[in-house]
Amino acid sequence: MKEQGKGKAIILVKYLTFILYLLMLVYVVLLKRGMALRIAAYARERYTWLDRLKNINYVPFSTISYYLFEEDNIRTALTQLLGNILAFCPMGFLVPSLIKKKNKLKSTLLTTALIGLIIEATQGIFILGSFDIDDLILYVIGGAIGYLAYIACEALIKFIRSSPQWKEEDVIIRRL
Repeated sequence: MKEQGKGKAIILVKYLTFILYLLMLVYVVLLKRGMALRIAAYARERYTWLDRLKNINYVPFSTISYYLFEEDNIRTALTQLLGNILAFCPMGFLVPSLIKKKNKLKSTLLTTALIGLIIEATQGIFILGSFDIDDLILYVIGGAIGYLAYIACEALIKFIRSSPQWKEEDVIIRRL
């Protein structure tokens, strides 16, 4: 009975961690640490809906190629590209730990894409930024990298559990 309580506690911690991560993601990616609200106030006064629709990037890899080959400021390019990828790496790690489906990769990538789409659409609708298909691509790449880290951790845990030095009282690793 005590084992069942520990299992529920671990699941609760996983969900709380995911919720905290989502809140941080909204703050950093969507609200841009508060800057997006100031940008939105400025843009609402100056741009019509038609102007906003013109700023949407529907062409895959156009922004990515710009940052890779045309941006003079390497710091700006790295911040834009790696920032979007790294922001979604935890998604790729946390989502498969919360689901019990067989095809965790597919579920993880679909969840990452859906949450990324919601963020991008929200940016476009509320003028917190602009919708960019390349951001969505970078988010999914980040989710895939996080998923690879999840698989590596799972393999490491299996290896540790199968080693002769494994002790029954090492409950923490056993319950992961």
